[in-house]
Amino acid sequence: MKLGPRLAVVLLAIAAVAGGAAADPLSLNVDQMRIYGGEAVARGYADQALEIADALLSRDTQDSAAWAIRAQALREKGDLAGSAAAARSAWATSDSPANRYTAATSLAQALSLQGHRMVAQYWLRQAAQNAPNAGTRAQAEQDYRYVRSQNPLRLQFDAAIKPSDNVNNGTPEFILGYIGTAGGAVPLYLPPEFTPLSGYAWSLGLTGSYKLAERQSSEDALTFALNTQGIVLSAAAQKTAPAADPNNYAFSQIETGWQHKAALSFGFLTSDIKVGHNWYGMTDLSDRLSAGLTLDHDFSNTVQGSLEGLVTRQIRIDRPQSTSTQGGLTASLDLTGPGGDQWQVAAAVSRSASADPGVQSVARSLTVVWSAGKPLMGLGLGAYASFGATSYDSGRYDERTAFGVSANVTKIGYLGFSPVVSLDYSSNASTFRQFATKATGLGISLKSNF
Repeated sequence: MKLGPRLAVVLLAIAAVAGGAAADPLSLNVDQMRIYGGEAVARGYADQALEIADALLSRDTQDSAAWAIRAQALREKGDLAGSAAAARSAWATSDSPANRYTAATSLAQALSLQGHRMVAQYWLRQAAQNAPNAGTRAQAEQDYRYVRSQNPLRLQFDAAIKPSDNVNNGTPEFILGYIGTAGGAVPLYLPPEFTPLSGYAWSLGLTGSYKLAERQSSEDALTFALNTQGIVLSAAAQKTAPAADPNNYAFSQIETGWQHKAALSFGFLTSDIKVGHNWYGMTDLSDRLSAGLTLDHDFSNTVQGSLEGLVTRQIRIDRPQSTSTQGGLTASLDLTGPGGDQWQVAAAVSRSASADPGVQSVARSLTVVWSAGKPLMGLGLGAYASFGATSYDSGRYDERTAFGVSANVTKIGYLGFSPVVSLDYSSNASTFRQFATKATGLGISLKSNF
């Protein structure tokens, strides 16, 4: 392609700085034009890069690389809207991962500079998805983290599905007791819809925050969360309990609140105030108001501690007499092992005060969580164990045990999200037989890797 004298001089200068020159700088082939266009942008010759891009596009309007050069040059000149439009054209005409990576990165940069950081984060996920090598993928992930840190709005989506032999949290105690009659004791059977039913449980959730103010050592944010859970019964469960309605086990929750974070000389203090509403079985369950304080402290580079105090007022709509006030304290330690393994040990105690002796109680728990520092055969491994006990004023006493293992399949993913496969077992032994439960479930959820 023939070039004008002014552009040829610029290309000669670029070639000299780059350590080489084309055999004939006045007549370059298409690949050379693309190379020099990229060099022109990188070395601050935005106008000349635009001339190169326009020359390439006059030859072929489907030239993705030329659109990307144009997008980068327009960004350098401050035309962010034009840069975004050119980057979209680069994406639409791209026919290789390398071209899609360049287009997505260019579009993310233009959008971020315009303040559209949430959309920019999506395009940086596309850049990571289409990165041609490990280095460019790491760069896309680093850019994503930077843009996220600058974004006042943070969102986290959660989705999970868990096949289980007890999706309704039913009790295996089919006989609750016996009734004495003239003919002898007659067993009192539990209705089949309250016994363990197989199927799968599902959940969808959205949590987020919006930064309202940021100062040198503190920040304020609006927080919010939406969550819904449900079950689907298996054919066998429907046959066993034809009266069981999955809608009766549905649970939904919505909440909003205010959060204040402050850096102190001895740690990091977070205060939260939240209000929320719960639904169970498609009907109103309760209103909730909570206030909490959390103190985080770094003992060393490998040991961090946390102490959280939480007070919650649960106003029951379905059973006003079961309204309660709960106060709780949780202490935890996060440890990093020599190989990068992460350990967390948490102990919690809480007390619920209520006019209902079946609600007034004292609970204690201990939880240990582990996650591997390095993937094993492409799997990010993790496990947990939890033990707890609750004493009720009604005389009921429960002991809960739960174990689980998980594997994040990092080799499979899309836009930075990978599936997590988990196997969980839980049991609740209770002095009141109707509250004794056992469940085993295989779960599948999604996790963001950056």
